[in-house]
Amino acid sequence: MFRTFFLTVLLIPAVAGCAASINVTSDYQPGTNFRGYQTFGFVPEPALMVQSAEPFSPLLEGRLKAAAAEALTRKGFRRTENPDDADFLLSFNLGALDQLRVNNFPNASRGGVRPGGTGTHEVRAFTEGTLSIDIFEATGRPVWFGRATRALNSSDRGDTRLVNQVVTAILEQFPPG
Repeated sequence: MFRTFFLTVLLIPAVAGCAASINVTSDYQPGTNFRGYQTFGFVPEPALMVQSAEPFSPLLEGRLKAAAAEALTRKGFRRTENPDDADFLLSFNLGALDQLRVNNFPNASRGGVRPGGTGTHEVRAFTEGTLSIDIFEATGRPVWFGRATRALNSSDRGDTRLVNQVVTAILEQFPPG
């Protein structure tokens, strides 16, 4: 009884933390003069590429653009509607992949971890969503890449707050250094 309670107390925060955490990474082209950037725009349509077996709402591209425009405007950049007038352009890639996570917990009453020993196993199926933002100079040269991954659930689809949160988390790393 105590062991079950103990494992439950340990697992609930771990599973909840996995579901809510956003992992962000970025990369950039060294030698790029990011300080010279003042205006931004979006690559000509479509600015969103989707790599998933399940369909996504056609409204998502507009939500991504609005979230990126808001985040970049807060940083002092100005949006231009004409891509030819922008110092840099953004595009988005969205994907989802079904995953399995297996956690093994040793059976404490049998002397801990031993090869071939018994224990508790937890198998959790989840969908990992990935959003990446690519930034190009007006010449088309890629200069920056940011990516966020997060475990998704069914209520995440179409959640504007989540879109804003993820886009903001990615663009916090732009411009680099």
